[in-house]
Amino acid sequence: MTPHQSRPAALTRLHRLLAVLGLAVALLVSSAGVASSEVWVTNDAAGDVVAFEYDGESEEMVPAPDQAAGDVRRFAVSHTARHVTIRVTMRRKLPKEDWMLFERIKTPRGAFDLMVFRFGFGGGVSLTKANSMREVGCRGMSVKYDANAVQIAVPRRCIGRPSVVRVGAGVSTFTGDDESGRAYADDALRSAVGEYLKLSPPVRRG
Repeated sequence: MTPHQSRPAALTRLHRLLAVLGLAVALLVSSAGVASSEVWVTNDAAGDVVAFEYDGESEEMVPAPDQAAGDVRRFAVSHTARHVTIRVTMRRKLPKEDWMLFERIKTPRGAFDLMVFRFGFGGGVSLTKANSMREVGCRGMSVKYDANAVQIAVPRRCIGRPSVVRVGAGVSTFTGDDESGRAYADDALRSAVGEYLKLSPPVRRG
């Protein structure tokens, strides 16, 4: 089950935040960190979360340095013969619900959107073609929760067995109800939330 299959009000909220995070059309080039033939790791600044009111009146983003849940500190991509594994480590463990982790995986042949989420109505993991609602069947995809980190392993066969990938990630948490409240967001590869998710350098299959 994905967020788009339950609670229409929550769908509006998700679409609004996705637009803020830049999970839409174009992707920017990242030069942070150092890439190898298999593993790429970088650190993200602490206290760079931004807040977004979704009450329908204001869409201004403001800094929220005290928001530790969802504040990304470390981002790692491992590209092996069988899997692309993405690990996002945060300043504090995520709450039990009302959060989502969104990732963009770009390959030479296209791009994929990967979402891990937990809301009051349920949770799960979803892999779709980029900028579409078309689910990609992917047996063997797994999610692991380890203290304040989330790790997702995607079989390479599900994304066309690419020789190289570039990956971006954003984390968001929510407070309030379906009508009004606050969303917190952090891009794993920049010190602020931009119009689009920033991508890693190319990470080649090891």
